[in-house]
Formats: sequence, structure tokens, C-alpha cells
Amino acid sequence: MIKFIKSGSENIKTVYNTMGHFEYEITPYLIQSVDWNKIFSLILSFREEYNDNSGRFLKSEIISIGFERFSDGKFIYIDENGCDFYLPEKNCRIELKSGIHIFQTSRAFSTVEIKLKNFNGNATVIEKTFDYLMLVEPQIIGVISYEKIQPYIYSKSDGIYCKISLKDIELFKEPYNVQHTNYNLTDIRKKIIESCLDEIESLYND
Repeated sequence: MIKFIKSGSENIKTVYNTMGHFEYEITPYLIQSVDWNKIFSLILSFREEYNDNSGRFLKSEIISIGFERFSDGKFIYIDENGCDFYLPEKNCRIELKSGIHIFQTSRAFSTVEIKLKNFNGNATVIEKTFDYLMLVEPQIIGVISYEKIQPYIYSKSDGIYCKISLKDIELFKEPYNVQHTNYNLTDIRKKIIESCLDEIESLYND
């Protein structure tokens, strides 16, 4: 049973954000172009759900399609290798990485280890497939440019990773007035399976 959680959102109050001096050109656009109340409600509602190996891909797609819907199409979900969204009004490409504790704790100085690309070898440079990386967790949203990520990239046997210093990430949205409700969300995974089996059974019986 998936409990619906309703959330508001607010801009993170830093000196730079309050004065309108954003580090990245894209940040004010991100703040204005998305219904962050609905995004946080979506992320918080599914926070404890679909966290097994098979479910994470489904949850990631639900969140990604949510960005397209809750931005009135300003985010176009293209799901390409190394790029999740295209923003036509800004001619900008965004890669999305989401998780429960990307930013770790308030005492941490960097993100958790983030896998940017599957790779067999020892490369430490990734092809520029995105302009900005947007980092999303249930408690906070941030963005960093492709260029600023480069010093934090390293390779392992199975891919290219990074652990990014928080000083280079512009944090700009967080939830507030979070309300746990009595409403339940549909278990999409179960519904898909049941629908598929119903269709097979119906076609077989025709």
C-alpha cells in the first residue's frame, strides 16, 4: 500500500539566492518552470517504494515523466544515454540523478558516490551529453554544470563516478508543510502485471 504524501515547496534561503545572484544561469528558470509542490509530493510518496533492483528503474521513469507533466512540457523527457531532459526554451540538456540520500547529512561536504556512466576501462572524462546535472532527493534539489563536475570524476572497473563537493552545487528547492494523508496511491507495478496477464488471458480465450 502506497501512502500519498502532500507537500509544498520553497526556495532555499541562502544569501545568494535571496539577492538573486545565482551561480548558474539555469537555476532561476528551474525554479519557475516546474510545479515543485507536485514533484516533492511524488518523490516523498514513493520514497520508501520501488527500491529493489527491478523497481528502481520504474520509479526513476515515473519521476522523470512527472517532470515533463508538472512543467507543462518545458522539460521534455528524451531518455537518451547521458541525458534525460531537453529544455527547448533554454536549448539546454539536463541529466537527472535521484536518490534518498544524495547529499548525505548536514555535516557532509560532498554528495554520495554517483554513477554517471557505465564504462569498461579507465576513462576519467565523459562525453558532454548534458549541460547540467540535476540532483534530486526527497529533502532537497540542486544543480551543477557539466564543467564544474569535471574535477570530481573518477573511474572504476564498471563505470565513471563522481563525488561532488557541495560548494559547487546550487541548492534551490526544498519541501515544506509535508502532510501525510489517508489516501493511497495505486501500486503501478502490480497494476501493470495484472493488466498484462488479463490481456494474455483474454487473447488466449478469443
